[in-house]
Amino acid sequence: IRPRLINASQTGIFISSLRSDHTRIQLVTYVFCGLLLMMILFSMANFLQGANREFFYYSGYAFFLGGMLFTKALLDFHTNPVSFFIESYLDFIMQCLGIMFYMRFMQKFLDTRQKYPFLYKLYNGGIILLLGAMISFTFLHYFTSAFAMQNLVENATKVLLLVMVLIFLVYSIRHWNDKLLRYLFWGNLLLFIFSLLSQLAVMEENVFRNFPGIFSSALFYYEMGLFLELVFFLMGLNYKNQRRLIAETKEREKLKAKN
Repeated sequence: IRPRLINASQTGIFISSLRSDHTRIQLVTYVFCGLLLMMILFSMANFLQGANREFFYYSGYAFFLGGMLFTKALLDFHTNPVSFFIESYLDFIMQCLGIMFYMRFMQKFLDTRQKYPFLYKLYNGGIILLLGAMISFTFLHYFTSAFAMQNLVENATKVLLLVMVLIFLVYSIRHWNDKLLRYLFWGNLLLFIFSLLSQLAVMEENVFRNFPGIFSSALFYYEMGLFLELVFFLMGLNYKNQRRLIAETKEREKLKAKN
């Protein structure tokens, strides 16, 4: 709550100036949600054609995060029960669900059960962490009035997720020879940097409020991190498909030679 003293004749101009900054970030959010929608369609098409569960998990990740960002932009500056419900409760739940799908996607995409047992256990631990966070957040939201504790659960969960990304980055450096892991390393590194900036913008709002235009918005930094992670995921997917095609071609040539 930020009390302001505004002359009655200037309230319209004051509200318009507040809306103008929000309108810019809304446009960025809508464009990014369009990209996520394309990724949902692309992933579901691959899942239905090849029954690759990794694409199903990625479409779930894009759906929940895209839904969270779209509803936040759509209901921005709306003072109604739906807006308050999303802002106070549902956006965090959708974010947690989206990240859970992403962790399952990483397990399948990298075949962590066979190749990287440490990452498999790390993501299992992350999923348990998110489930616990959602249960605690829901209990505090509906059965208590401890808003400070509820806010602490949300911030602590986001900090722990950043720590998990950091662990993944260190692990990737130790397995630098794996080119597929390198693509995901760069994507997660950029996501980590921009997510950290986003979290700082939330926690140090008074500092970031002085930044020009959309650079004052925590949402902008988070969306930039997601976008850059998406770019490197597509590069990694292209490399994985090329590797699979080469392996299949070699197998066919070997069968021809035997015949």
